[in-house]
Amino acid sequence: MKEEYFKWYSPNLNGDVEMLVFGHAGYPVLLFPTSMGSYHENKDQGLIESARWYLEQGLIQIYCPSSIDKMSFYNKKIHPSHRIENHSWYDKMLCHEIVEKIKDNTGS
Repeated sequence: MKEEYFKWYSPNLNGDVEMLVFGHAGYPVLLFPTSMGSYHENKDQGLIESARWYLEQGLIQIYCPSSIDKMSFYNKKIHPSHRIENHSWYDKMLCHEIVEKIKDNTGS
């Protein structure tokens, strides 16, 4: 089963983003970590292994990006409006960086 690690500087977040991608082809599936989790959590907890057959058959390709919970919803040191603002930057990163990468990789 193909596994790739990516790390890049996100201009939307003004910081680094990490992501694991599993599979070589197929319908794109975007999996997020649980609250305060890491981009490798889905692999560590066995979720990726449970989808091995679909990945090896080229039916799906799974994308597991990092989250910014510590900078947004769980950052109690900043005002709630700043938490939402940070999360909106995360949404922009997803749309303009990760979804574009998915389109390039899968054509979907």
